[in-house]
Amino acid sequence: MPERVTSGRWVREWFEALGEAWSQVWFQRSPTSPLELARIGIGAALLLHYGMVTPHLFDFWGEAGLMPRAIVLSDIADPWYQSVFFYFKAPWQWVAFHVLFLICCAAFVVGWRTTWVKWIALIGHISFANRNPALTYGADWILASLLIILCLAPCAR
Repeated sequence: MPERVTSGRWVREWFEALGEAWSQVWFQRSPTSPLELARIGIGAALLLHYGMVTPHLFDFWGEAGLMPRAIVLSDIADPWYQSVFFYFKAPWQWVAFHVLFLICCAAFVVGWRTTWVKWIALIGHISFANRNPALTYGADWILASLLIILCLAPCAR
């Protein structure tokens, strides 16, 4: 009987030590300065890229542009492939969303209201990429992946 008590205590202490190590590795307080630098760089890249294409908004993503919505939707079989631009009909909706997106990218760079601005930046970036897949390349998907990580990370806390 004393051996069972000793081995049971040893197992319990081992699991407690394992739990403590797990908590120290994953849930420790650490500075978020690397995340903040990544946030500034990714936000600046988004702002620069989409700010420069503002004069060509309707040429690249509009109905009469390079790829009309009907062609994009006919090539898509995946219901998870979404873009807010699939639902816009009037040109003012495109312009309003683009202005909101650029304001959110600028707010993301400076760190203002980051907890919700980062989600609008992610949705906008994925929407632009999915609306005209002919314009996307590797950097777009890398930026989208980094934005997902930053949306789940404790940025600006």
